Amino acid sequence: MTESTTPTTALRVRAAGTAAVTVRSSSPAVLDLVRRDLGSWWTVHEIPDTPAPAGWVVEAEVSRPRHVQLATAAFRGMSTTVVYAGEKTFVGRSGTGSQTATVAVSPHAKLAYRRSGPDVEIAGARESQVAVAACRIARQAVHGQLLRAGWTLLHAAAAVRGNQGVLIPGPPGSGKTATALLLAGRHGWDLLADSAVYCRAEPGTGQVRLLPWPAPVTVGLGLLHALNWSVIVRDRLKNGRNPHPAQDDTSTAALTDDRYTPVRMGGREITAVLGPDQVTEWVGVPLARSGRATAIIRPRLKPKIPPAITGHHPQLTEKDLTRGPDPDILGLLDPDPDAPAAGSPAGVLTALNRLPGWRLTASHDTHSTLHLLHEAVSARDGACS
Repeated sequence: MTESTTPTTALRVRAAGTAAVTVRSSSPAVLDLVRRDLGSWWTVHEIPDTPAPAGWVVEAEVSRPRHVQLATAAFRGMSTTVVYAGEKTFVGRSGTGSQTATVAVSPHAKLAYRRSGPDVEIAGARESQVAVAACRIARQAVHGQLLRAGWTLLHAAAAVRGNQGVLIPGPPGSGKTATALLLAGRHGWDLLADSAVYCRAEPGTGQVRLLPWPAPVTVGLGLLHALNWSVIVRDRLKNGRNPHPAQDDTSTAALTDDRYTPVRMGGREITAVLGPDQVTEWVGVPLARSGRATAIIRPRLKPKIPPAITGHHPQLTEKDLTRGPDPDILGLLDPDPDAPAAGSPAGVLTALNRLPGWRLTASHDTHSTLHLLHEAVSARDGACS
């Protein structure tokens, strides 16, 4: 890690058990986003800063000279080109022997990375980009620890009431976010996740624990309007509140101009990005930090078709598993050969497939879809009582 003459602050980010990472930075914006994006779902607290903290460490600084140094090393040792966080990224190796490190650079985003052992360095030219990258890398460092501890990550949203969770699996565009957001904030339901959720089967009980994948909530412009959130978000932005740093300028412009027709750029839909604090403060949706899976709802989004329950007992398969939204360019998810065997994804899927469940055709008719959801979860409550 590099030394900085500017005082740094250290934040300890912790999920379940011992899965944790320390984030160090001298940038208030970086530290603020870590607290907001990760601390709303996991535990984040400030700790005394030391030159060499124990365990995984992410050091994130806004520094053009250091960015140039790391970028030069990445280009010199380049072996792979990938798309990482939506950006073309060059990955390579630098140094020799015990000084060998993995280095990467995303030129358009002006971000560079270096990992040596449990230490990861991020340097960039733009503070907002460094802040988003710090959250992403810290999350991935904890993600690797959770996978090694037997947790499985699913493509799924989830809502929790009284610690009892409804798991809502599905690929992008299936309606899982819409379904979770329809439940959350109503009748005691809290949002646990909108796109991915950790699951682990507890030995001897058959129960499946749930943990959130800590990230901003992404909402299509049409869904934002259907949820009656569009005016709230528009007014916040027009009154000077800052959009989330990960939100595209095109989305911000559409929101402030009252344009909610879905827009696609480069093969992807332009979405609103709401930080977890914005989800709570702006639109009044409470968040959950954990839960227990008690039912499955597998949605299929058909905005113009009347909503309906179309089947029962949907089965989860390996297609519902994910290792995360981005490639592991720094090897943060590598298995630990010295660690004891952890629980298998197959065991999680088996436990989840024993739960009651329904197939739901969801639409942007939020009133009718919500009515069907409450019928389903009420049947769940009866089955679990």
